[in-house]
Amino acid sequence: PKTKEGVMCQRIRYLREIQQARQIIRSYLPLIYLLINIYINEEMFKEAMEEIKKGFQDFPGNPFLLCLTGRVSAFTGDKDNAQNILNELLEKAKEEYVSQFALASLYADLGKIDEAYEYLDIGYQDRDLFYMFFTTIYRSDPRFNIFFNKIGL
Repeated sequence: PKTKEGVMCQRIRYLREIQQARQIIRSYLPLIYLLINIYINEEMFKEAMEEIKKGFQDFPGNPFLLCLTGRVSAFTGDKDNAQNILNELLEKAKEEYVSQFALASLYADLGKIDEAYEYLDIGYQDRDLFYMFFTTIYRSDPRFNIFFNKIGL
């Protein structure tokens, strides 16, 4: 049988493992993106913004984190801020890499579906790997199935 001390030692080990896992996540951007997208999809916007703020501490000015900020703004009804962020990302894209799928997500969140599909197609042609984070589109739109069949999903 486990002693009280043994249980406490096991709990301490688990807490250390959780802390180590958090450090790994903090250092690997795709995991941060995935976590934030999960929060957004689950409408856990406060948690999403907390992770975005932490992400900006480690990766200041990161365009994908900026896009995720815009997505939260769009979902919480601040369409003006989301549009401003989209405009900022479009300007950034003139000088540095900005994921076309990230732009497509933000366009879709703003209800600009034609533009979203335009950027999805550009991202596909550019072999943008961030399509795995693309979760916002209107599935009732016939272009949805056409696009995802094209990329093999």
